[in-house]
Amino acid sequence: MAQGADRERPQGDESRGLSLRIGEVATRVGMTPDLIRAWERRYGVPAPTRTPGGRRRYDHGEVEMLLTLRALVDGGLTPAEAARRLTAENRSRRDGDGMVTDPVALAIVNRCLEAILRARTPGDVARALADTAEALGAVLESPEEGRSEQIPVDLSLGTADPIVAATPVLSIARMRLERVLPNLVVHARRMVDLLACGGWPDGGAGEDP
Repeated sequence: MAQGADRERPQGDESRGLSLRIGEVATRVGMTPDLIRAWERRYGVPAPTRTPGGRRRYDHGEVEMLLTLRALVDGGLTPAEAARRLTAENRSRRDGDGMVTDPVALAIVNRCLEAILRARTPGDVARALADTAEALGAVLESPEEGRSEQIPVDLSLGTADPIVAATPVLSIARMRLERVLPNLVVHARRMVDLLACGGWPDGGAGEDP
């Protein structure tokens, strides 16, 4: 019977990509399944798809949303305030006022998030960040004090010698990186912390409806 449940595909899975059970998501974001369900009931976030059998399935967008919510709550907001802020930001993006409306950058960011969520080691996470910076048009360099072309964020995340992204100051690549890199680094650091604390379970997480 469990095998039959595992074969169930969520509605819309082909278009949304990554498909995770609630137990797997809980492990990745450092929350309990009960808390994830409570936030969904009370605040409408995240909004997972459902399999034909009614089981929740999450894509990288929902996982990113939970990581962002947790960061906002850790920063001092109540869960309700954090959910309102995130909902407003998502609405702003849909209306064309958001941070990532560039389709090229958005596609690259989505690939990066998927790579971070699939990472098995901190080095995998750091490689995902570095690959994303290069895909957005940056050159990877060792940090040099006073170089305005460099964005002073260590993309190695402490897993190797420091590296930073460098672009011309007035360039599309610089604009894209300054918009997307801060949030990506927050998610990447969170994932590195989770991997350092417990790593990934060898088997699947619990199948919670």
